[in-house]
Parts: sequence; structure tokens; C-alpha cells
Amino acid sequence: MAAAPSPRQYRARKEGTPLDIVSPEGVPLRLNIASQGARLTAFLLDSLIIGGVAVALGLLEILFPIHELQMLTLVGFFLVRNFYFMFFEQRWQGATPGKRNLRLQVIDAGGGQLTVEAIIVRNLTRDVEIFLPLTLLVASPFIWPDAPGWVFPLAMLWALVLGLFPVFNKQRRRIGDLVAGTLVIAAPQVALLGDMAASEDTATPQPDGAKPVFTRAQLAFYGIYELQVLEKILREADLVNADQQRAAVRENICRKIGWRETVTDDLAFLKAFYAAQRAHLEDHLLMGKRREDKFDGTSPAALDDQEK
Repeated sequence: MAAAPSPRQYRARKEGTPLDIVSPEGVPLRLNIASQGARLTAFLLDSLIIGGVAVALGLLEILFPIHELQMLTLVGFFLVRNFYFMFFEQRWQGATPGKRNLRLQVIDAGGGQLTVEAIIVRNLTRDVEIFLPLTLLVASPFIWPDAPGWVFPLAMLWALVLGLFPVFNKQRRRIGDLVAGTLVIAAPQVALLGDMAASEDTATPQPDGAKPVFTRAQLAFYGIYELQVLEKILREADLVNADQQRAAVRENICRKIGWRETVTDDLAFLKAFYAAQRAHLEDHLLMGKRREDKFDGTSPAALDDQEK
């Protein structure tokens, strides 16, 4: 008979350097830092999308040489060029189409919530790190015809130093990541583990009617990875700060799912949420709908619509 898998078991699709961090709730997490090759590939994919939009706007301007349309295409290119990364990283919880394709994620380096401010800062610095020196290298004869001869080698040195900066630090963080307090990880490809309730008694004796009842929308916020983290917290009952961890996690869950009722027993609430969350995820697996983690691009509303 096969041994039950470890609660910590998960498999990263893109291998990277392991990184151990502790979340603000005191929960230790092991992540994989994204490789430089994966980050470069994701950036190139995003750049191709931006370039494709620019080409489409240019063709539109050629086919319909109307002054008003030319102004609109210029505004459209400006918006795509400057807000593409910010929009998707905010919308998709730290992922762009390129990062999502490579299963990469931008996270807070301290294990906290990725903020809008951090997303803005890390993307504004990208102009200084990458786009400005590349513009000087490629288009300096057009934008600065009388530029002195030292501009080209300076721009090349600038691009090389800042471009290679992530190679020379353990967490592969570029300047923008350091300023914003972020890093890029390889999102884990996880498997739904054996039911904790099947291997040990996880039920708190109480009347059936006293157990919290969660809606499908509330259960759609989290994925398999978060379920494993919650299981790990429930299993480690002998930790000195277990009660504080559970209280912090319970508060985060209640805030995330919009739970308004008073909770008097953190452990009982977490066990009830674990059981309901697991059943919800298993139902989706049977129907071919898989939500890896809370960073998965599928929104709770979309999952709810799929069930209708």
C-alpha cells in the first residue's frame, strides 16, 4: 500500500533556486525563484505582444490616413507601451501573458500582499533599466542626431550592467524588484494531496448546525496550493505559536472571502473551511476545471459562471 504523500509535496514546473520565506502570518513557505532564462523568455513574449499591437496600430494608420485616427493610434500605443505590464500584473496578481505562459509570478519579497504601489514602482524602473538604454542604442540617430560619440558605448554599458544585474544576486532580482520589494518566482505545479480527514481526525465535535457554511463564490478564491498550506497549519498542532498562526490565517481568509459572521473558534473554522474548500476543488477537478492557486488567472466569478 502506497504511503500517503507529504503535506509539503508539490512540484514546480519551472525549476529554480529554492527560497524559504515566512509570511506575515508566520507561515513558512518554500518557493522557487524563477530562472533568468524563464524571465527573459516571458519578457520577450510580452514584448512581442506589445510589438504586435504597435504594428496593428501602424497598419490602421496607413490604411486610414485620417488625422483624428492618427492621434488615437498614438494614444493607443502610448497606453499599451506604458501600462501593459502594470495592467496585467495588477489584474492577474503579478502575472502578464508572458509570465503566465511560463508560470511565473511577481510576489512581495516578504511574503505579504503584492501592492499596487509595488507593481507601479517595479514597472516604472523598467524604463530606466531596459527601454531607455535600448532606445539610445537603436534609435539615437533619429531622436538625437547630434549626440556625441560616447553616447552609444555608454548606452551599451548601461544596458549590459543593468540587464545582467539579476545574474549576480541570489534572488535574481533586478533593480526594480529591489526598489519595489518584489521578486519573481516559478509558480508551483501542484497536485491535490490525500484528504487530511481521511488519515486523521480533523473534525471538532460540535452540533452539525454550528458548522460554517460557505458559498461557491467564497470557495472560489483559493486553489490547491493554498489548501496544502492550510493543511500544513492544521497538522502542526504542536507549534509554540500555532494559535497565533491560525488566528492570523483565519482573519486573512475571512477578509478575503468576505466572511461577516463572528468566529469564536479559529481551529474549528479553519477545519470547516478546509473540508469545504477541498470538496469544492475536487468537484472542479472532476469537471476538468483546475485552479492551481490564488494567482491562477481564472476569477471566482468566472468559475461560478462555468458551474451555471
